[in-house]
Amino acid sequence: MSDQEARSVSKLACEEPGCNLKAFSTRSNLIRHNKSKHGQRVRMPCGKNLPNHACNCRRHKKSCQSVVQLLSNPRHQKYTTISGPLFTPLRSRRSISPSKPTREAPTPWVISWTAFISKPTSQRTIIRTSESGFAAHLKYAEKVRLRAQIITEEGTETCVLRLWPFHVTGENHSFHL
Repeated sequence: MSDQEARSVSKLACEEPGCNLKAFSTRSNLIRHNKSKHGQRVRMPCGKNLPNHACNCRRHKKSCQSVVQLLSNPRHQKYTTISGPLFTPLRSRRSISPSKPTREAPTPWVISWTAFISKPTSQRTIIRTSESGFAAHLKYAEKVRLRAQIITEEGTETCVLRLWPFHVTGENHSFHL
C-alpha cells in the first residue's frame, strides 16, 4: 500500500445522504460536523428551526440583532423589505422622534408577517410565527419606547404590528392599514 493510499483510507466521510464531505481527519471533527449540519433541530425563540449546535445559535442570534439595528436606523425606513417581514412607514417618509411630542397624529409603522392564530381574544392573541423578525420588532418597540399593537382577524393568517410613539394613544386616532 502506498503512502497516499494510507492517507486516503484514514480520512473519515460523512454518512448522511446527500452530504459529500469526506475530508475529516479525526472522529471529533466528524462528530462536530454531524451536530452542526445534521443534528437534532431546535426551535429558536423567533420561531426558526436550526440544528442544535453552539455556532448555529450564535450566528442566528447575531442576525436577529442585526434586524433590530437595521430597523432602529432611520435611513432604512424608506425600504419596504428588511430580511423577511414588511416594514413600511405609512403616508410619509418623515421620521418620528419618540421624545418630541407632535400636534398631528404620528404616522404609525406597519410590520406584517404570516402567522397561525390560535384563540384570539380581546386582551391578547397567541401568535405562532415562522418569521424571524417578530421578536426583533417587539424588542425594537421597547428599545425606542414605542407603543405596539397587534391587529389580527379571527381565521386569517396575516398579522399586523403597529408601532407609534408612547405619548399618543391609539384610541384618539384612526390609522388605515
